[in-house]
Amino acid sequence: MSLLANSVQTNRAEVAISAYLASGSWAQAASAAKVSLRTVTRWKTADWFQGRLKEVAEELALAARQVGAAVLVESLCTLRELQGEKYSPQVRVLAASRAGELTLRIAEHADLKTRLDSLEQSLGARGGLLAVVPPPPAPWSLSSDQVDLEAP
Repeated sequence: MSLLANSVQTNRAEVAISAYLASGSWAQAASAAKVSLRTVTRWKTADWFQGRLKEVAEELALAARQVGAAVLVESLCTLRELQGEKYSPQVRVLAASRAGELTLRIAEHADLKTRLDSLEQSLGARGGLLAVVPPPPAPWSLSSDQVDLEAP
């Protein structure tokens, strides 16, 4: 494949990846990249495409976590201010309650990320691939010591 053709394919693949991550649809990804669905289906089986898909998804997840962390910090600061004596006892109690809920959610998300990272490492060591998107159709349930997939 010539350098120009390879560059065009790479650019179209990048467009397809971005469109897929935005829409969750391979058909829309193919349309956005101006290639056939068959081409995207072929790309999906290629290691280079799977690797890039995972990289982009991880970059987006990191950006989302950073924005979310900034919002949570701002929210916690606001809730802390509402606990001051100039506010009524009801407002102070509600603010303290919400701050506690947010803190627990942060801890739960950190724990879930640790579990998913461990699962990805286990699958990687076995030669498996953990799909980043879309989520599986079966419901997820979390037990206290493991992540299980339950059949509907």
